[in-house]
Amino acid sequence: MPTNSPPLDDAAIPSAAAAEEPATAPSVLIVDDEEGIRNFLSRSLERRGWRVTTTGSAEDAALHLERHCVDLIILDIALLVHATSAVVLISSIIVHVYAALWVQGTIRAMVEGVVTHGWARKHHPRWYRETTGKKV
Repeated sequence: MPTNSPPLDDAAIPSAAAAEEPATAPSVLIVDDEEGIRNFLSRSLERRGWRVTTTGSAEDAALHLERHCVDLIILDIALLVHATSAVVLISSIIVHVYAALWVQGTIRAMVEGVVTHGWARKHHPRWYRETTGKKV
């Protein structure tokens, strides 16, 4: 005898993997100022079972984190690249300015604030001329 019930759909049958999944999906916070990147990452992660929250600024992310716990935070890649570049630049400036160990008298000048006439004449001739009135 024919029935009028609709055919069973594979999606309607829970899989063994679905039965083993935790009651709540893991959550992720995506922080990126580019809406297209936020949307792409959000769709990709939602398809894989993540609960996704997106924001375009660090301030909004901080407000969200004050009220909610998340399992993972994805930050703007450019933010990390710029921060890393800044650290490298500042480190190289410090090394250039303060690590002149090979120049005798440099460390003493930085620590004591005093240099010999010979050091000043050799390394800063213009300043030497202006302060002493002597030609180099």
